[in-house]
Amino acid sequence: MGRRCHLEIDPALRQKLLQVSPATIDRLLTSARAALGGQHRRRRSRIVTGVRRRTTVRTFNGWKDVEPGWFEMDLVAHCGGRMEGPFLWTLVLTDVASGWSECVPLPSRDGLMVRSALQELQKLIPMPLRGIDVDNDTAFMNEELERWCAEATRPVELTRSRAYKSNDQAWVEQKNGMLVRRVVGHRRLEGPQQLERLCQLYGALRLFTNIYQPSAKRIPFDEADCREGRRPRRRHDQPLTPADRLLGWSGLGRKGRRQIEALQQHCDPVALLETIRSNQTALISGEREPASVTEPSDSSQELDAFLSSLRLLWQQSEPGKRGGWHVSTRTYRTRVDPTLGCWPLVLQWLMADPLLTGQQAMQRLEREQPGLYGGSLRTLQRRMAGWRVAHAEQVVGKQMGAIRDQENSQLNRKKRKQPVRRQLNW
Repeated sequence: MGRRCHLEIDPALRQKLLQVSPATIDRLLTSARAALGGQHRRRRSRIVTGVRRRTTVRTFNGWKDVEPGWFEMDLVAHCGGRMEGPFLWTLVLTDVASGWSECVPLPSRDGLMVRSALQELQKLIPMPLRGIDVDNDTAFMNEELERWCAEATRPVELTRSRAYKSNDQAWVEQKNGMLVRRVVGHRRLEGPQQLERLCQLYGALRLFTNIYQPSAKRIPFDEADCREGRRPRRRHDQPLTPADRLLGWSGLGRKGRRQIEALQQHCDPVALLETIRSNQTALISGEREPASVTEPSDSSQELDAFLSSLRLLWQQSEPGKRGGWHVSTRTYRTRVDPTLGCWPLVLQWLMADPLLTGQQAMQRLEREQPGLYGGSLRTLQRRMAGWRVAHAEQVVGKQMGAIRDQENSQLNRKKRKQPVRRQLNW
């Protein structure tokens, strides 16, 4: 058109047209395309769940001048390259300001397990939990965790990273490699014996890394920094342990300060390393029982059968109301529970087959006792879900108890005579 002189454009207008971005052109042509029937309309990306829509997005540069208490959280799978079947997971939390890290082994990727682990970790970390930043995994983006953060005694801010942007969680991703992959490895872990081994390993590892392992933290880039070629010069502060960084923070409470000072005084790094190495050897060799553990009891066998039955129980929770009104939850029953008579039998089936669903249990009841429990499927499903919820808290409680035992054993350790070190003349 321009060559044949059919369309002449003013030079100033031509310069403006060349500066317009494609997105601006699409926005200006929206009304014209709508008049033509909506052809070539751009589709906007949709957020699938309401929890993701309500959660604030935090990017990698949103942690400037942050104080201790803001954690990044992630899950690491011990699947050995195969996602089929049950296997263990590790929940990793890292404080962005101080580098204080916690690792908790979980028997399954479950939102309820994550919430229970956070409840126990609040009692274990020396600083208050102010906020957690997670990825878009359904184990985090669910109403159970959102409700727990909002209804906590001290509300916890929940944020999320962008999808497929692992650099938004750079701090916890670095700990995934240093604390989990480098120590535990990439092999497949499953079963209650290896779960117990992981509890003992992480109980000693958290004390060794947080009390005795210093690290240099990168200073945020400033435009005034000199450059080496095209890349900015990286600067780091003085290497300090996470415990020393917290002790240097003026906002640390008296209780947390006493807890850290007691750990620094009583923990033995050599004994912690021996515990870590012995549990690593047991995980590699496939030892079935720790050396100090005797034959399993009946209660542990019931727990073992339950470990593989945990699922995404957060889906069974009450959905959030869309309107601004609030309806109080009914806590009383309007009729007698029709599943009281069959519950002992269903409980036996659950022990024998942990993956049993409510639909399968109702079909077996109809075959054995026809006509007695028809129309009670939803009641039976709620009772089974309540049983799994109650036992999930017991599972996480026992795991956190094993981790706390490592800390208590170090605090109660008697002072030993330091061996006389002979000077070697080389």
